[in-house]
Amino acid sequence: MNGKRWGRRLGATIGAVLLVTIAFYITLFNGAGFEWWDAYAKYILAALGFLVGGLTITDVIKNDKT
Repeated sequence: MNGKRWGRRLGATIGAVLLVTIAFYITLFNGAGFEWWDAYAKYILAALGFLVGGLTITDVIKNDKT
């Protein structure tokens, strides 16, 4: 693994799921509109996709050079 921490993608995914779930319950019990949660979830999942995609691309490039 060349000194890389195991589970970088898994950790980011678990963090994003926790953030979205916590925001959902806050929205549910506060009586706020679900439009706010929908927009929040889209931003978090887009950031997750960017992060995981970037990690995957850099891993593929590094493994291809060796």
